[in-house]
Amino acid sequence: GGKQQYQYRSKGKRGKLIRKNADRLESKANTRLNRAVKRDSLELVSDKLPAKIIPPSSSKTCSISSDNDADESNHDADTHAAPSSERLDMNKLRMDFFDHYHTKMKTSPNIIEILRQANYIEEEPKTDDGAEYVKNQKGRCLLYKIYRKKFNWWMSELWEGFNLLYYGLGSKRTLLEQFRAVMLQSYPHLVVNGYFPNMSIKSILNTISQDILKSISSFRNPVDQYQFIKKSLEESSQHLFLIIHNIDGTMLRNDMAQTMLSSLAQSPWIHMIASIDQLNAPLLWDQAHISRFNWIFHDTTTFEPYVDEIPYENALSGQHNNYITISSLLHVFESLTPNAKKIFRLIGRHQLDNINVGSYIGIAFQDCYMKCRESFLVNSESTLKAHLTEFFDHKMIKSRKGLDGLDHLSIPLDTTLLSDFMEDYNV
Repeated sequence: GGKQQYQYRSKGKRGKLIRKNADRLESKANTRLNRAVKRDSLELVSDKLPAKIIPPSSSKTCSISSDNDADESNHDADTHAAPSSERLDMNKLRMDFFDHYHTKMKTSPNIIEILRQANYIEEEPKTDDGAEYVKNQKGRCLLYKIYRKKFNWWMSELWEGFNLLYYGLGSKRTLLEQFRAVMLQSYPHLVVNGYFPNMSIKSILNTISQDILKSISSFRNPVDQYQFIKKSLEESSQHLFLIIHNIDGTMLRNDMAQTMLSSLAQSPWIHMIASIDQLNAPLLWDQAHISRFNWIFHDTTTFEPYVDEIPYENALSGQHNNYITISSLLHVFESLTPNAKKIFRLIGRHQLDNINVGSYIGIAFQDCYMKCRESFLVNSESTLKAHLTEFFDHKMIKSRKGLDGLDHLSIPLDTTLLSDFMEDYNV
């Protein structure tokens, strides 16, 4: 066999034909081997090799070449098989990860009221606060002397058509009151405490039109009232200075209030002086608001304690029952569905219309359901109860039984605050 093959190779056509056939079969086998390696096959590719790739031979030359080819093939297969095993190990690690963390996420039972009360836990008063305050009194007095030297400069900025915005660490109420007492005594001015929980843009406009302009007219909406104020000041050539402590107050953070205040500041007859204490207060204004406000920023760090502002902040945080619903309304109302907002409006309107009728305890549940059904807000009592559950969780409404044994729903909020809220937020 080996000797005969060796003779054919040197003789002629027959030996060349056999050698070509062997080469062709060997190339096909190598192609199959490479494809199997690329597919990351775990089968032994050597078992698939044709048995007649190389004719049987007993010669040393042929046996040596066949052994080398087999070694190279085994080496290539091992080289390409290594990444496959590594990938299998990575897949196993991934599966172990998901098996370890396959538990369900639990929904937190916390509500906004619990979280806000936790943030405002009163700490025990420290005994050395008074000593620290007296110790730093000299430095604060020095700051006030520096700021008082700038009063004339600030006044000139106001007359040039700019509005002033004061920021910095510490309460700025005392500083603005000193500026008002020194520079604005001979001009009509209005002081607005923006940190009040019942402050609204409607009350500001009413004070200007009724107390300063002495008007008894009624207006359909705040825009008409603003147009009246602007026209009246232009006709009388009267300048009005508006001092707003905490223009970023809780009740003035809505878009309608900031839009109306920026419109007032745009008038050449109204000069606005305001302070901010929230770090993200400038985020309340877009480019249109900033253009109308035309602010000049002044850093007036005073290191004064917030003695006047803190009590009202505690009221808004839920430590007084009268204001607990304000906090819930401000944080929850924007996240309600359209139908839930309409249901709340229905209960609020009914309360405002009947608050003066005898001993009003709220709208009966069945009456509320019938009105909601007529307005296509709900289609069953269970749907209405689902909406009311969210209101109950955030203390936006309360329920009590009447003399007839039926549940009555009401909003535990002062009538004036409820009316202002529903107008400011277009409820």
